[in-house]
Amino acid sequence: MDIGELLRKSNELSKQNGLDFSSYLGKQVTLITYSVYNKQNIAENIDLIMDGNKVVGFWIDDHGDPADFNVIVNALKN
Repeated sequence: MDIGELLRKSNELSKQNGLDFSSYLGKQVTLITYSVYNKQNIAENIDLIMDGNKVVGFWIDDHGDPADFNVIVNALKN
């Protein structure tokens, strides 16, 4: 799946958190999304860009539905 445009836009958010992953654009990376609840008990997604086991970028996405990792984990068990 080509997510280049998403990553270019998200890199601007990641830069605000001190991580510029522009040198990783065009390379194979892993995108991981964790669903968390903030202090106001509102669901937010924390998106991580990983190169192997190294976090090279991240941003908080509070505009999407939280990922249901129970479904993902249960699917992997089967």
